[in-house]
Amino acid sequence: MTRLQEQQRRCAHHGAQALVSRHSRGKLHDVFQTQRTTLGGKVTLIYFVFDLLRLNGKSVAAEPLAARKQRLRTLIGAGSKGIIRLSEHIEGNGARVLERACRTGLEGIVSKRLDRPYYHGRNTDWVKTKCLLRQEMVIGGFTDPQGSRKGFGALLLGIYEDGQLRYSGKVGTGFNDESLARIYELLLPLEQDKPAFVNPPRGFEAKGAHWVKPDLVAEVAFTEWSDDGALRHPSFQGLRADKKATEVVREEPQATPAKDEPARATAASARSVKARTAAAGKSSAGVVKTPSDIARPASRLTYVSSMGHLAPCRTAECG
Repeated sequence: MTRLQEQQRRCAHHGAQALVSRHSRGKLHDVFQTQRTTLGGKVTLIYFVFDLLRLNGKSVAAEPLAARKQRLRTLIGAGSKGIIRLSEHIEGNGARVLERACRTGLEGIVSKRLDRPYYHGRNTDWVKTKCLLRQEMVIGGFTDPQGSRKGFGALLLGIYEDGQLRYSGKVGTGFNDESLARIYELLLPLEQDKPAFVNPPRGFEAKGAHWVKPDLVAEVAFTEWSDDGALRHPSFQGLRADKKATEVVREEPQATPAKDEPARATAASARSVKARTAAAGKSSAGVVKTPSDIARPASRLTYVSSMGHLAPCRTAECG
């Protein structure tokens, strides 16, 4: 019986698979592709365990998280280098932990309470906080609305590169009825027959597309750039009236100097997956603003606090 089979027989636990690679810290599907091409299809999966629900046929879900984590430490062993590993954590300094996670290129943090039992489903004993990028994008078109939505469905966005407007994806979230109507009014006079993009979207991506003169600039929050230069999980923040479209290029986040304060390791999971650092925020001095600072995909770095929620609550799950 393998060690993994023995652990499965003895206990029920929560964890996550991760592909540990020296070739890439990227998104899981990108890492798999890298492994296939560089290692002949061989990949190594590590199972990081961050919670324990049952042990030897008995439920331990009613115990505080701190106690369940200690049981895991005894069961797996701290510092294990096998395929099953304890997902360690950091206690305290939530704001600094979030800042450092974003600067390091992680996706965000999850904050949990050490003194609480396990409850199934969403609750206020744990919250997710995402790292976000944010920058201006040129509006080069829009799509037709679907269902009961009015105005438009999504904005088609791009950036200038070597003097050419390159398509970088579309954004369809972050709007309300007022902003949809106002932006649609601004787009209609700018409609033109041909796309301004040097690489306009094709096929399904271009379904219901209307092209516009690239005069308007939007500010967009997003999680990261894809390898082919598209925005991931974008959310509209507002229009920038103070920015010329021809000045919009891809921005690179600038890391701030780290403050020399060692983090204390005591209780939450740290799973390394690629994300991006949050860019320095700029106030949106535009004609339309929407209060959207929500990123919905799950965060991948977990921290726990016996004092409650440490990180700023910016996600939809905050309650």
